[in-house]
Amino acid sequence: AKKGNAEAEFKVGEMYETGFGVKEDKAEAVKWINKAAAQGHETAGFKLLYWDIEKNGITAANKAKYETLKKKAGDGNAQAQYYVGKMYGRGVGTKRNSAKALEWLNKAAFVGVLEAEREATMVRENQQRWALEQKRKEEKKRAQLKAQQEKERAAKQEEQRKLKAKKEAEAK
Repeated sequence: AKKGNAEAEFKVGEMYETGFGVKEDKAEAVKWINKAAAQGHETAGFKLLYWDIEKNGITAANKAKYETLKKKAGDGNAQAQYYVGKMYGRGVGTKRNSAKALEWLNKAAFVGVLEAEREATMVRENQQRWALEQKRKEEKKRAQLKAQQEKERAAKQEEQRKLKAKKEAEAK
């Protein structure tokens, strides 16, 4: 990496990003990944774009690069497919969409992008978690509705009982 090998620079940057073999250091990761991207390392550029969009959203400054990323993904670039899938999976630069995330991540995983396999697993786990949360919310809502209906039924019965008692008292 110190000799200017773009792939080595990218890998060193990823090591700093994840803390693999070195102390985790985001600033150092950005420095090394920027070096790789400056030499035309495409995946480094994708990673920097992802970080930019994650931090700032889609802006005038990054919109063209984002569109290029999506085009490259559509053209079959596996790393671009991974980043587009990751963006859909995490709602970065776009609305979260698990189905689209898995579609892109599976394409990238199919041709050997290991990160895409891990990300797809995370998306599936999140889907299951969200579905379970939704089910719990619906069950809670149904229970609250049932309790409200029971309360109203009991109040109506009590009102009818009082009315009946009043009529009986008047009849005497």
